Amino acid sequence: MKKTVLSALIALLLGLIQVIIWLLNKLFIWWLSKYFKKLLIELEFRVDGRVSKMAKFEPKGKKYTEKKVNVKLMITPAGKFSMYILKHLDIGIDIFFNPQILDITLENDSAWLGENPSSVDVKLDEKQSLGVLLLRDYKLGGIKTEPFERTVPFFIMPRRLAYATTSVNFKINSYWMNKISRKMCSVSWKNELNVSCKGEE
Repeated sequence: MKKTVLSALIALLLGLIQVIIWLLNKLFIWWLSKYFKKLLIELEFRVDGRVSKMAKFEPKGKKYTEKKVNVKLMITPAGKFSMYILKHLDIGIDIFFNPQILDITLENDSAWLGENPSSVDVKLDEKQSLGVLLLRDYKLGGIKTEPFERTVPFFIMPRRLAYATTSVNFKINSYWMNKISRKMCSVSWKNELNVSCKGEE
């Protein structure tokens, strides 16, 4: 009888220890998720108002017509500690094509000319790289951490009449620490955008 009772107590104790370990593991994962989860960024491209994986340029009268592209950035906030770090690192994403093939122009390009550069959250540099600051207007400390979106419109145009192909690319960037920022973010395509250009007719 004593051995039976002792065996039952040992089995109960082991079961309790396993439950406690499982709960601690869940609590630790929850804590990591709440404070250190990665920032998720999803990109969706629309060409001339339609979701598309391809932008085709065909010359008419030995000229191309520019195409309007909207890139929608769907952002799922990271953990609280991660958001605090990324916000202060001025986290952003650079979107670019091969600058030897395509020119990029912001839809309201002239509007940026009178702006103070430090206050603008969408920029186009000399290498035709479109930089978007992701968390400039994000308020830290809120209770809700719902996903949010923003759309950046721009125009693309081949630089010359020629047969060529290229595709959109991106990189996570920050004013301070690029390597740390990239480790704290995850980026995925909803649709990748490719570009094809026909030569002269």
